[in-house]
Amino acid sequence: MPCEIIKTPGGGTIIACRRGESRRRCHYCSNPAPYLCDFFGPITKETCDRPICDAHRDGISQGVDHCKLHKEARK
Repeated sequence: MPCEIIKTPGGGTIIACRRGESRRRCHYCSNPAPYLCDFFGPITKETCDRPICDAHRDGISQGVDHCKLHKEARK
């Protein structure tokens, strides 16, 4: 359960813990993965959603990212 210590302007302290929140790791390395692949599968009718880090993301446009596999599929 990841917890965060937050200092308030009045000098107090808040400890906020999040239950059930997992920290995604990149599919290609083990770095934190703040992005998900947005490739839309024409057969599955769903997005890939593979977790990807900044180094392994291919930003198509603002808010649209593809993983290495789907970057190659676009070519």
